[in-house]
Amino acid sequence: MTPQSSNQAVAPITVSKSEAAHLIGLSVRSLEYHIRAGRIATRKLGRRRLVLMCSFLNFLEHDQPSPSLPPARLGASTEATYA
Repeated sequence: MTPQSSNQAVAPITVSKSEAAHLIGLSVRSLEYHIRAGRIATRKLGRRRLVLMCSFLNFLEHDQPSPSLPPARLGASTEATYA
């Protein structure tokens, strides 16, 4: 049985530090801070340091809680804006 070619895109398993920073809107320096802190795993390949997508996605899902405001505050700020 021979493998069939498909037109489906294959998700990368690694990206460069600049690509990872661009994906989430951080500077490369900020991304490097999270790498040094051990929050994002990387691998060295030759001279390049590559960010592992599985670690990167885990960082986004678990390490960075989204800010949330109580409903009363959201309503109060909206009313003040339109008043």
